[in-house]
Amino acid sequence: MKLRLLTLFILLSFALQAQDHYSYITDRRFWAPDMLYGYSFKPNIKETLDGDKQKLKAGSYSFTYSGNYLYVKGGNVEGVYSVNNVMPSEYGYKMNLMNARDPSIQGHLKIILNDVAQVEALVLKRSRKEQEIIFHLPVLPSDRKKRETKYFTDLGDFEIEDTDSLWGEKIYPFLVEHGDVQYRFQAGDSTYIEFIETYKVVDKRKPIKEPKVKPEKKKKKKKKGDGEEELVEELEIEEMDEDEDEMESDTIPDLVDLTGMSKEELEEYAATDPKVKLILEYFIVLNTFEDQEDGTRRLVEDKYQIKKMDEREDSNARKGEERFQIDLTVDGNKHIYLYLLDDKTISSIEMGFDKFYMRGH
Repeated sequence: MKLRLLTLFILLSFALQAQDHYSYITDRRFWAPDMLYGYSFKPNIKETLDGDKQKLKAGSYSFTYSGNYLYVKGGNVEGVYSVNNVMPSEYGYKMNLMNARDPSIQGHLKIILNDVAQVEALVLKRSRKEQEIIFHLPVLPSDRKKRETKYFTDLGDFEIEDTDSLWGEKIYPFLVEHGDVQYRFQAGDSTYIEFIETYKVVDKRKPIKEPKVKPEKKKKKKKKGDGEEELVEELEIEEMDEDEDEMESDTIPDLVDLTGMSKEELEEYAATDPKVKLILEYFIVLNTFEDQEDGTRRLVEDKYQIKKMDEREDSNARKGEERFQIDLTVDGNKHIYLYLLDDKTISSIEMGFDKFYMRGH
């Protein structure tokens, strides 16, 4: 099984779903310019310098940075802009732009950060001759904040004291990076990562075969021509079909049925019968949904058996940075990495080309 996880097709499906959503100020922190890469900003208000404000429909405008280009969707500013560079500034970052078709047309995008590195607004100037236009990002509504707080796993929510803390737990990531795409999950995506501990039952008990009953021999008198009688042995055989014969010869009257037993019941029984072994197995499962053409959603499950677990520590990590790494070796000698903060709470999970972040990054 390949470590494929979220395919580009699924991410494209996510992107299409996300068109009717805003991106909120608190969705992401941008401590460095490269963190902007692949993120889509979807504002809710467009403002001109003369104070005119226009309420925007969710997803009608978007700004996506892909390294060499800025993709802008919406109104008369829609287009593809070449990005010369992204420079830190006193208000956040400044992205110097150039018209991809006419290099003489140059402008900029100012990315306005608050004091915790969250983007509050984007200021677009398409060319030197045009005025700046301000695009404001919305504040997360209180009802939605309450709903998402119950759903998503936040930074600091899930402490992993040791690997035994993982089993039976589910993590609901808030954001995923896949190559040059960052996607902010919605609760309706139903995406979660599950850690499963289960038993493989090895049953070496042998069926108790009952011996076949030999047919009874009956003696029968047979008259001879001179009036004397001769005893003749006759074999009386009760006919039975093949299935019935097999069933009666392979019956297991004293063998306990293990099917449906709970973990505790299996442990208890295995302790009394050395021919029943319980082998612990560990799995990590990514569950998400994929939209179908008919409007329905199909569950997509990627399940990987964990073969080995190692833990490493970065002694140079500062407070608030990812300090610990749990390395899970899975099928095919692939690796899944869990990153923990200095307080051993989960920060992110790296699975193949995907990196999942808890809410609060």
